[in-house]
Amino acid sequence: MKKLALLITVFITIGFIFSQTVFSKSKYHNKKGAGATKNNIENVNSPSEVCLSKEEESLYKKIMAYRKKHKLPKIPLSPSLTMVAQKHALNQTQFKPKGKCSLHSWGKGGKWKPCCYDDQGKPPECMWDKPNEITGFDSTGFEITVFGYILDDDNTAGHINSKHALDDWKKSPSHNSLILNKEPWNETKWGAIGVGMHLGFANVWFTEESDPNGSPKKCKK
Repeated sequence: MKKLALLITVFITIGFIFSQTVFSKSKYHNKKGAGATKNNIENVNSPSEVCLSKEEESLYKKIMAYRKKHKLPKIPLSPSLTMVAQKHALNQTQFKPKGKCSLHSWGKGGKWKPCCYDDQGKPPECMWDKPNEITGFDSTGFEITVFGYILDDDNTAGHINSKHALDDWKKSPSHNSLILNKEPWNETKWGAIGVGMHLGFANVWFTEESDPNGSPKKCKK
């Protein structure tokens, strides 16, 4: 059965981003959706309440395995950044960017400042300030994001999983350089990472600061 994947990927460079739509066949999908449930995201009000879904945990482990293969250290999993990543994934399903606004934009729906993050990476505070706005984690955040879904011949829709998301980021020089600390990130040491997935959106957040809130727990469901 043929499967058609629609991927909308945002590429990050220093101060600049651009988006690209890619159509490709893919076997990496989950018809039931992947990531945290809406309730698990909406009802979280502090990093201590954050939980990680199996698919989010899988994405984190795959990224760490990829870094290890390139002789890079493990990045501690942050409940604060995971909260930001999950909140954004949910917001992305509810807020559709218009005009010059990219997938890094934020709509209304929480205690963050709604903002349009354009294709020139402006205003950078729209991204950088979200960890502090949402969790009080005083750090500068950097996000990579991808959206994708699968359409089978019978028009049954499913969502990308952790392998599909990472495979797509590997193909993007700017995504890949951030994950593997290549130029322009070669002098950067990531102190924390957060992962959020919901209904076709996958977000990973990075920061140089360490999260004092420990590690997120696993979701019960």
